[in-house]
Amino acid sequence: MHNSFLHVDVQDSNHPVFIEKAVADAVANQSHLTIILGYKPVSFHHTQIVLHEIYDIANKVSWDLEDPTFQVDVVIDSIAGQLPQPDLEYVGSVQRYNSKTKKLDALTGQLKHYKEYQLPKPSATEENLKYYPNVALGGTFDRLHAGHKILLSMAVLICNKRLICGVTDFKPEVLKKKKYYEYIQPLDERLDLVKAFLSKFKPGVVLDVVAIQDDYGPTRTDPDIQAIVGSMETKRGFESKWNEVFSPRKLSTTIEIKKPEELKAETKFEKTEENEPSKRIVAYWYLTSAFLVFGIVILGGVTRLTESGLSIVEWNLIKGMKPPINEEEWIEEFEKYKQFPEYKLLNHNISLDEFKTIFYFEWAHRMWGRAIGLFFIIPGLYFASRGYMTKKIRARSLLVATMIGSQGVLGWFMVKSGLGDDIIENKQVPRVNHFWLSAHLASAFVIYMTMLTTGFEILKQNEFKNMSPFLKEVRHTKLKWFSVVVAGFIFATAISGAWVAGLDAGLIYNEFPYMGEGFVPSDMWAYSTKSFQNPAPMEWWENLIKNPSAVQFNHRVLAVTTASLVTTLFLASKTIRTSRHTRIASNLMMAVCAIQVGLGISTLIYFVPIPLAAAHQGGSLTLLTVAMWLIHTLRVIR
Repeated sequence: MHNSFLHVDVQDSNHPVFIEKAVADAVANQSHLTIILGYKPVSFHHTQIVLHEIYDIANKVSWDLEDPTFQVDVVIDSIAGQLPQPDLEYVGSVQRYNSKTKKLDALTGQLKHYKEYQLPKPSATEENLKYYPNVALGGTFDRLHAGHKILLSMAVLICNKRLICGVTDFKPEVLKKKKYYEYIQPLDERLDLVKAFLSKFKPGVVLDVVAIQDDYGPTRTDPDIQAIVGSMETKRGFESKWNEVFSPRKLSTTIEIKKPEELKAETKFEKTEENEPSKRIVAYWYLTSAFLVFGIVILGGVTRLTESGLSIVEWNLIKGMKPPINEEEWIEEFEKYKQFPEYKLLNHNISLDEFKTIFYFEWAHRMWGRAIGLFFIIPGLYFASRGYMTKKIRARSLLVATMIGSQGVLGWFMVKSGLGDDIIENKQVPRVNHFWLSAHLASAFVIYMTMLTTGFEILKQNEFKNMSPFLKEVRHTKLKWFSVVVAGFIFATAISGAWVAGLDAGLIYNEFPYMGEGFVPSDMWAYSTKSFQNPAPMEWWENLIKNPSAVQFNHRVLAVTTASLVTTLFLASKTIRTSRHTRIASNLMMAVCAIQVGLGISTLIYFVPIPLAAAHQGGSLTLLTVAMWLIHTLRVIR
């Protein structure tokens, strides 16, 4: 374990403290950090608050970086003793803060990211520090944590001659009363930890760290002890015997240490619209909405695969909610369908019962879309009216609601593209335009990603609403942006898959990795090459997006590229220290990607069976979901 130091020179209690980056660097280097605080103690109470604030910030950082056992010691320089020599260079040093210019006059080390932690001002009624020759305190001191260190620091602060510290050596039956007693460190380890910590203070003070077998130790008999430092909880534990033991001794005073939660209550930041996140229920609402969108994407894929999308030839927002309920209404609906190209060219032999099957697929898809709209809008209005959302989330919710409404309109334009008479005139296959199809799918993906990331964001804000801004920044910036690039490729590959589906391009070249006699199909440029069959060739770029062979080739290239990028990202994430959630996300993304590649190849070589094709479309959204989660884990380090 290395030793590293951070010097924080606070001229008075109005000056802020900057330590997050220093702690993060020390965690990364696996070093024991000592924060030397240049602060002049004003009063017992105020000094305790200052120490608590510093420890609290440091501990938050170490916990957020998943190293809760990381050791931080805070030493006030005016009472500092002989400190160990640093094995590493100083992680940073804040020399002076200029309250007039609101800037640091000198900032060394690597403190590039910081937040101003304003130390609370001492109240006018607080008494100045009192000092005592002989001070005592006691406790179990198991796995010396911040609370123990504050207690020890406050005791040595007011002591100027001899400090007696009792470390409990109770019998097992007594220790069993303590929570997690089975994990308590051996006595020798606890004694050594206390001695090592106290040795950093006041070299002129005699340290007497002893094992005690009862609640009082030397304080019961030592006549020279003038003050005892202990928590209010400790005092309440033997308050009934307090007068019996100490009154005859005429003990000068007992100093009470407050609990962390009591100190937090005194230094609590005011909640405002700016720093208070949206409520958790808003996040759950967003995530549930995202789940519903995921479902409609799968249902939409099945609707297309069963060639049901053109079975309803009208779009009525209200009237369209009611399906035919009797034979007469079904015949009327069937007659409407018979007027359009799909029936005339493909389905002129289907029965009424077969029509009902494809009708219900499309009707269910449309009804699910309406349900999503209602589920998002009605609770959204309630949450907004109750003040459950921040201004930012209210604006985003309005945008998402607009996108949901637009998605219905976009879906109708897509359907309408497959109902035109020009399909018959041009002897085309009756199907929706693949550009409208991809736009409809892309819009659904964007709505889904917005809902998903918003839900993640609100949950994270609630979990870490008091986290320092440094930790809200990305430590692994390159990995984060690489993840964004990978997510972009996943999105692009999925949309290119919609082009393949829209052109039925999955029904040609049903082999892999070859397309005919090579990796590139022989008719790759057929639509842009003049020939006897094609006297009026189109532009090369039109060929890339309209030629089924070229569209399938493009999808293959994008898929292979995406799989390669996912693999690279997976391997890159193993070379650096990341959070547990990031590791899980990268592992899961690699697994889902492998499954998705297998589904894609299987869908192709088995001539697009509906179960495999639907699973492949669902796999694309699943892979994108995991990628979005990975990006989210890199936004806030846990």
